Amino acid sequence: MAMAETPALLELHEIEVRAGDGGAMLLCGASLTVRPGERVAIVGPSGAGKTTLFRAINGTVPVSGGTIRFAGEDVTGDAGAALRRLRRRIAVIAQKHDLVEPLQVHRNVMAGALGRWSTGRAVRYLAWPSHAEFAEAEAALAAVGIAHKLRAATKSLSGGEQQRVAIARALIQEPMLILADEPVASLDPRTAVDVLTLLCGLAEKRKVALLCTLHQPELAARFFGRVVEMAHGVATERPAFAGGTRGTSLLPAA
Repeated sequence: MAMAETPALLELHEIEVRAGDGGAMLLCGASLTVRPGERVAIVGPSGAGKTTLFRAINGTVPVSGGTIRFAGEDVTGDAGAALRRLRRRIAVIAQKHDLVEPLQVHRNVMAGALGRWSTGRAVRYLAWPSHAEFAEAEAALAAVGIAHKLRAATKSLSGGEQQRVAIARALIQEPMLILADEPVASLDPRTAVDVLTLLCGLAEKRKVALLCTLHQPELAARFFGRVVEMAHGVATERPAFAGGTRGTSLLPAA
């Protein structure tokens, strides 16, 4: 089935987000369609609205207008159990990794499984990880090239290695969509290329949709088939990267 005919995974329709009740507009009515397995880069300067867009998708900030659909369901304004179900299907890789540095690497990796574990299993894992759980963490770390760091203290890892741990944690979550928010902003150019090569390759291999915010347009052009530019809460897809994805552009509301 051609990409354009594949049912949408994520659909944003004229999304608006304000800073508090009646505050400044942070997102100005954007629409986005992402299909399973697509890789889309969102570029723009700090304050352009990139992170706000991700927070709206993940239900971290409320939208003041528009609708969000995920896997065919209207998830606009989801809360409680419904929001937890949504977040189990969407993995987030943050710029600052969001890792607990004093913990061993395998414990940070397996945090990605908490959404599908009971509270009892999560508590038991912290005290007595099973062989199967160790094996699952090791396999995820092997996929990102650092299986030998399984029992290392997370704080002993380099920035690039910590980002690989964050990617491994996202893989453990078994998501349908990965939101990578400035995943290479704190890395040197060579390590940034290595991490993006890994992240995009894993997303392609596992057929997971990937949205990635970047400051570097040259990296967006190199690694992503679609590139969206954001400025002042308005987003526009670059025509040069829209080939083969017609009908899936991110545009400001009319």
